[in-house]
Amino acid sequence: MMRKQHSGNWFNEGFVGRAAQPGKIVTNIRSGGTALSIDDLIRPYVNERSKRKIIASLNQLGQSVSDKLERLYPGIFLFGIDIGLDQNMKPWIIEVNTTSARQRLSKLLGC
Repeated sequence: MMRKQHSGNWFNEGFVGRAAQPGKIVTNIRSGGTALSIDDLIRPYVNERSKRKIIASLNQLGQSVSDKLERLYPGIFLFGIDIGLDQNMKPWIIEVNTTSARQRLSKLLGC
């Protein structure tokens, strides 16, 4: 979730990872998916150094997407960017939302 700061910069307020049930591909919580921290989601697949690089890459992607969309939709200050990671940990943008999933994020992060 990317939020525009008073400084004019975009800030990642946090990640909400989602995993499908075993044998399923749908990660939607209502369809049986599970919310996870980004650490828990990718830890089984990469080492610590790679995990840090992936998180930095996702942050950079979020800032870039937000900068571009802000030019098209002035005045929007919040984007929820859904990103999937393939087996090589390459990010794929699924969709970008302008409505908040803040409650789910707060619950997952314990805020």
